[in-house]
Amino acid sequence: MFISRRNFITGLADALPDWLKRGHRVLLTSRPYGLRDDDRRRLRLIEAELAELPDPLQDTFIRRWYAAADPPKAREKAEGLLSHLAEREDLAELRRNPMLLTALCVMWDQGQKLPQDFYRLYDAVSGQVLYKRYATENDRDRARFRLEAVALGMHLGLSAERITPKGEVDIEEIDRHLAAYSQSDVVTESGAADAAGRREDLLSNSGLLLPRDGGRAAFYHLSFQEFLAAVRLRRIGDKPEDLLPHHALAYAHRPELNPICQIDAYEEAFITTRGTLYENSTDKFRP
Repeated sequence: MFISRRNFITGLADALPDWLKRGHRVLLTSRPYGLRDDDRRRLRLIEAELAELPDPLQDTFIRRWYAAADPPKAREKAEGLLSHLAEREDLAELRRNPMLLTALCVMWDQGQKLPQDFYRLYDAVSGQVLYKRYATENDRDRARFRLEAVALGMHLGLSAERITPKGEVDIEEIDRHLAAYSQSDVVTESGAADAAGRREDLLSNSGLLLPRDGGRAAFYHLSFQEFLAAVRLRRIGDKPEDLLPHHALAYAHRPELNPICQIDAYEEAFITTRGTLYENSTDKFRP
């Protein structure tokens, strides 16, 4: 039976005083963005946010994951992945998050190796995350294309005027990037409703674009934003340099001429884009 989030919170807030008075213990689990500030005030429950996984818990997580997924080969696979991760400092950020560590476990289980280069690694991880959260390939493709559009928009700004990429923006900007991607007008009733619906889907379901306090949003990590922005560049043209701010690119190799211009902020996106352009030029990247 489906119960809306709002009805659930209302019912729980009404029932809690009596439950607690009777000595019951109540545990409510949620994603960080599942409860709004007014929900927290109504429920008045003690909050305990999940911390990132320290190394010992990462070890336990991996061993138990394979013990459940493939008992006969659990030890072999767990030891193999742990040994590989010990040599991959570039994966330290990913392995601290249970969702992304799960994706690494799945990838290792499929071939007992993880991609070495930035592009293939983030392509595989983001694909695995979306696979778990959207039921059909079409739904996953739609979510990914929208995430790419948002990521590039956060890099460039609404009019490609941004010199330094933003790692966090307000949801109104997200809506405008989604409206531009769908070629609709966000100032009309239908355009605003469509953009808001797509934005809520990404924030609630994608696992990669997350709400922040104050009506803002950000990707789980800037590396995902950089990767998705680079793939979007590939989809819309073979010359990403033409799409980034010309006044920034003019100083790309002469930063001393304009110390205000922070072209280094685009470095990762350029690296990823080159990998996408020259190493992975397949039909799936065609506009």
